[in-house]
Amino acid sequence: MFYGKTPDHIQNRRIKEANDNANSVVSKANRVQSELDKLQNNFDKMSLLNQALWEIIQEKLGVSDADLEAKILEIDLRDGKADGKMGGSITNCPNCERKVNARTGRCLYCGAELEQENHKFQL
Repeated sequence: MFYGKTPDHIQNRRIKEANDNANSVVSKANRVQSELDKLQNNFDKMSLLNQALWEIIQEKLGVSDADLEAKILEIDLRDGKADGKMGGSITNCPNCERKVNARTGRCLYCGAELEQENHKFQL
């Protein structure tokens, strides 16, 4: 008499485990796609908002594209590198030596301007 699980039982268990794993992966992929869709929607809204604000600023204040590009470069370089990102690196103030976020451009404690490297940036 054979004690234990039959080969068919073992194979059926493995098939069920594989199906369960596949269903789990599909469920995770669906959640990731949903989050991606939400992020895309938020990105689209932010792009529209930024474009509207930029056009208002241009109309009301006469600010040019060159002015915007210069400000982008200034902000980009606050972390010491032109990488198209707002970094969050911590640095020491050259005046009071306190730790400050390089992104601010100025020391929050004494107002000293923080040193920034010069890099080229293109939109």
